[in-house]
Amino acid sequence: IYTIADFAFAIAANSRCVADNRPFEWVSLSADIHYLAAASLGNIEACCRCLHIGGRTAVFETLVSDARHHVFAKVTTTGMKI
Repeated sequence: IYTIADFAFAIAANSRCVADNRPFEWVSLSADIHYLAAASLGNIEACCRCLHIGGRTAVFETLVSDARHHVFAKVTTTGMKI
C-alpha cells in the first residue's frame, strides 16, 4: 500500500511544471500513513494532489482506495526539490 502511494507522489510531484515551464525533480523527505479501514479484494488505486508548494519543499496528500472506491489509507508526503 505504501509503495503505490509513494509512486503516486513521485508521478504527481515530478509531473508539475513550475517556473519557466521546467519540471523540478522531487524526492520524498518524509511520509505519514494512516490506515483507515480494511481494503476489499480487487484492484487498488492511488490519487495524489499537491496541498502546498514552498521554496524548496512541498506537501502532497495521497488517498488509496479499493475497487469499490472506498478510501482505506491516507498518506501525507513532504517532498524536497533537488
